[in-house]
Amino acid sequence: MDPIVKDTFDALKRNRFDVHLVETIDEAHEKVMELIPVGATVGIGDSTSVRQLEVIPRLQTEARIVVNPFSKDISEAINTGQISLSQSHRIDCLALYCEYFLTGSNVLTRDGKLLNIDGAGNRVVGQMFGPEHVVLVIGTNKIVEDLAAGYERMRNVISPQHAKIKNRKTPCAITEKCEDCTSPERICNVTGIIEKNPGMTDIHIVLVNEDLGLGWEWDWPEDRVKDVYETYAELTYLKRPDWRKEQ
Repeated sequence: MDPIVKDTFDALKRNRFDVHLVETIDEAHEKVMELIPVGATVGIGDSTSVRQLEVIPRLQTEARIVVNPFSKDISEAINTGQISLSQSHRIDCLALYCEYFLTGSNVLTRDGKLLNIDGAGNRVVGQMFGPEHVVLVIGTNKIVEDLAAGYERMRNVISPQHAKIKNRKTPCAITEKCEDCTSPERICNVTGIIEKNPGMTDIHIVLVNEDLGLGWEWDWPEDRVKDVYETYAELTYLKRPDWRKEQ
């Protein structure tokens, strides 16, 4: 096992997370199905990592009740104004009332902490309190040395690239680095740190030894960065540029 991955895995265990290390996306798919029982209600937090597993359709067809505010159909209806901001908010809330909450994480530190950033906060909140069980799908490309490195990656890789892909009118979408803006379309309004497993939430982590979601270092090989970016862009459906305006 790679020493960084081993250190992270061991730290997550010490921090009382239920962590499962798998090698491939296919193995991660099966592990998620194993962790979420038949009959469970499952809320989905916006996560390309989860979409890469292609597990949501199977959950829906194998007797789980899924609330997915970020499905392709719902996202396109929001993009075109058929679903209003207030309606979208209600759908997001329904996901947080489910027994299970399935999503990803922006950053995972080598000492076993989870770091996440949100525009509205629904994904951050859902990881901490509300659903009884949280299942996080995290690629090993999300591992950084510590919280300082995690903030650096969120500010100057994840948030700018996310804003660019989502067509947000923010300075970082142009400069590709954090400008600490006050734009109403800013996507990094809420930051959450989970240091240990919360007292009233069971967090299950599926740590996948592949690149998943959005996250890299700029000194990585160009082809690797390009693959991560293009996969993320392809599977990001909610791209309404005037998202705060009711239709």
